[in-house]
Amino acid sequence: MSLLSANLDNTYLLIANLSSFVFCIFMVVFMRSVIENQNNSHARYIFKRLIIIVAACLVSDMLTYVFDTRVFLGARLLHKISMFLSVLLTVYVGSVWNVFFDSTFHIGKENKKRMWFYMIPVFAAFVCLFVNLFTGWLFFFDDNNVYSRGPFAFVSFFLQYLMWGVLILRAVFLKFSVKTIRYAKLRISFILVGLMTLIFFFF
Repeated sequence: MSLLSANLDNTYLLIANLSSFVFCIFMVVFMRSVIENQNNSHARYIFKRLIIIVAACLVSDMLTYVFDTRVFLGARLLHKISMFLSVLLTVYVGSVWNVFFDSTFHIGKENKKRMWFYMIPVFAAFVCLFVNLFTGWLFFFDDNNVYSRGPFAFVSFFLQYLMWGVLILRAVFLKFSVKTIRYAKLRISFILVGLMTLIFFFF
């Protein structure tokens, strides 16, 4: 009976994930319409890379639901790999959004140095996920290959959405040397994307 309940919950989560996929498509189209008129080749390059990372993140996330409760040969390993990548890529997406933010607003010329700074949460997430393979502190799987949260699952969620919060704060408090309508629209666009992402997370 518990396995049936897990399968039903898994179906609902998969539907929710597909909704997130639709949201991300909307987000990509929206942001592209915002930057397409900009003469900023670097921002466009980062944006294209961002699309690939978001797609990989969504695929790995959906695979976690596909493999959940499955007990065929190799299902447990595939479930662990997809969950590992899902968490790690979610952290990475938030970091790259901040790189995209810098490129869009021409913040600093030392983007490579900033990129290393933005990668700190990604590195921290990788270390936590690696330790989790042996401890199950973030998440673990029972004998039926059902996903369960560990006692320190909040660390995973914090790392996943930390950079989204940073992105929103930067967009809200950023001060422009030259105030233009275009920059104001860009600011609002980043705030909306960050807020909608956090709303999807909490609900």
